[in-house]
Amino acid sequence: MQAAEPVSQVALMGPIADVWSDYGLDRNPYNMNPWYLHSFWQALNHNGICSDYINGHILKGADIKENKIRYGIMYYSTLILCNVETIDPEVLIRISEFINHGLRVIFIGKKPKYAPGLSDHLKRDAVVCDTFNKIVAAGAIFVEEPVQENIDPYQGLSNWTKNLIESTGIIKGITVNPNDPAMFYIQRKYKDLDLFFISNSDRKRSLKIELDFQIPDKQIWRWCSETKTREIVQEDSGTPFNLELTPLESV
Repeated sequence: MQAAEPVSQVALMGPIADVWSDYGLDRNPYNMNPWYLHSFWQALNHNGICSDYINGHILKGADIKENKIRYGIMYYSTLILCNVETIDPEVLIRISEFINHGLRVIFIGKKPKYAPGLSDHLKRDAVVCDTFNKIVAAGAIFVEEPVQENIDPYQGLSNWTKNLIESTGIIKGITVNPNDPAMFYIQRKYKDLDLFFISNSDRKRSLKIELDFQIPDKQIWRWCSETKTREIVQEDSGTPFNLELTPLESV
């Protein structure tokens, strides 16, 4: 796992410039605006998606390959912007280029309309608006943000995110049925091996789920580091299988 390369499907971007403008250089508001941003990755993970938080610097330095953002060793098939009103015009231009090459782009809540800073701000705001209109024409997806009062305290954003995935066609790393807030997973790639670390974070409840890795023509093995044993779970990795995890168990 340590020698393997991480695998993620979604890149998340929050309203960094907006928070900076409203609060200044205070670390806490970056995690709390919008209210769901800090826990969004968890809800995606419960539904079989690994994600990373990114910023404009990464998008400027990224390119596109096979409909995915590529930055270093990381690839992302979906970009989600959460309540972003203020954005560097150069970053939005890159997003426009990416969506024209097949990247799935989703805006949650507010939409970009301002450029950061005061220098030539009217001209730069106009670039943001013009570029955003091009992104709209290219097929960007728009979603209303979740209403905090309607979110179940235990389930969290898991069900809201499940509906988001189904309605927008976000490509998942694995299919999990049912989605469960106690299930977390990490995906890695090592040479020709696909590695999955799956855990049940609940201290009292066992977890029974059906998984589909959607990777054909391989075998599924279960490796146990405690007993130093390995066993075949299923001959065909392209079909669903059942997994049961006791409280706090991981595989």
